[in-house]
Order: sequence, then structure tokens, then C-alpha cells
Amino acid sequence: MSRVAAFWDRAAPGSALAVRDTEVAARSHEIVLQSVGAHDLKDFDAAFVAMKRNGAGAVIVVPSSAFFAVYQRIADLALTHRLPSVGGAKEYADAAGLMGYGADFELVINLKTAKALGLTIPPSLLARADQVIE
Repeated sequence: MSRVAAFWDRAAPGSALAVRDTEVAARSHEIVLQSVGAHDLKDFDAAFVAMKRNGAGAVIVVPSSAFFAVYQRIADLALTHRLPSVGGAKEYADAAGLMGYGADFELVINLKTAKALGLTIPPSLLARADQVIE
């Protein structure tokens, strides 16, 4: 995968900083990071359409207190647009995102979502997960 979208909350100053750090990490792995900000729910559909139109192969959901309440909607859009997604909290995987990996370093993988996307999660990654949702 060479192109990944970072979906972030334009209203949260910390999200912009996290995207900047993510861009640095992406470049070091020769990944093009597409920055896609949203302000509220009405922006979400267009944001995911833009991700796909611009060739994103996956999406990173940048942590935000506003996004926490709508993880289910974000995960649904990622699945609808066939974008594997990872969010910045274990609750993101609970809401049907593919993976959640939080500041507490807890990794949660949702195998139901992986199956819906037609993905096989390597056993080595499953072994490292703190929780696997089946």
C-alpha cells in the first residue's frame, strides 16, 4: 500500500499536530499520506468519497474527542468505501473499525470487519493483539 488517508477533526488543534507527525512517519516508509479533515458529520460522506477518488488504500482515523462519539459512523463509511481503517482507541475496533490502537498501546483487531473487507490478518499480527473481535 503506497497511499493512505489521515481522517482528522479540523476543529481539534491536537488533530492537526497528529497529522503532521503521521506525515513524517509515512514519508519514512515511502507512503503518501492524504490529509482529509472534517468539521462535523455533514463533511464525512464527502471526505470518504475524496479519499477513494484520490487513491487511498486505507484510512487512519486520528484521535479526537468529537470523533469518539461517532466512531460507528466513521467505521461504517470506511467499510462502505472498502477502506481498511485504524483508529486511535480500542473503541474504534469495537465500533466495527478494522483496528484500534490507542495511547495505552492496546491493539484490538476486528476480524468481522476484516472478513467483510476480504482481508486476511497475518497470524503474527493476531498474536500481538491484546483483543481479537470475532
